[in-house]
Amino acid sequence: HKQFEHAHMICAVLASIELATRDRSDIRFIPWPEMLAKAPESTRQSARPFLLSYGNESVVPDAMFGLEYRHDGRKSFRFFALEADRGTMPIVRTSKQGTSVLAKLGAYQNVLTREIHRSRLGIPNLLALTVTTDQGRCAELVRRFGEQAGEAPQFLFQAAASSGVLVHPDARLLANPWDRPCLTPLRIDR
Repeated sequence: HKQFEHAHMICAVLASIELATRDRSDIRFIPWPEMLAKAPESTRQSARPFLLSYGNESVVPDAMFGLEYRHDGRKSFRFFALEADRGTMPIVRTSKQGTSVLAKLGAYQNVLTREIHRSRLGIPNLLALTVTTDQGRCAELVRRFGEQAGEAPQFLFQAAASSGVLVHPDARLLANPWDRPCLTPLRIDR
């Protein structure tokens, strides 16, 4: 039951962003199969192609996608690893038993610092999006991760629904600003 709700949230977030790009001529949604098709052969043949690891740390995003931006006849790209946080995992644990949101974000930070996405997926950049269902939890994640990581331009956070549940696609996930630890918010549609 919990896995279904988590999978449903992932699909709703992806649908939100993809459907919002369809209304715009300056942005194109890049689905994960298109990203994988351009990855190195070893990644394409892997049983877990989106496993991002360094040493004994690894992370598998809930989803991955890209955005192609078109401006004045030029194209630029951003790629995203999505984490859907329904509030069921603790932000931090007092013991080393089990995982926490901050531990997972720390693993992302190590992978991103070492640019594992370049060698593993062949993509030039990667931003980690965390979508949660509660504004208070979102603010706490940003604050705590900022205390842990300092300025973290590659980490973006947004609460997807004030009701605590993202049931239907919401175009605001593309157009609304995403919070970043110790930095001004960033809009991913620009």
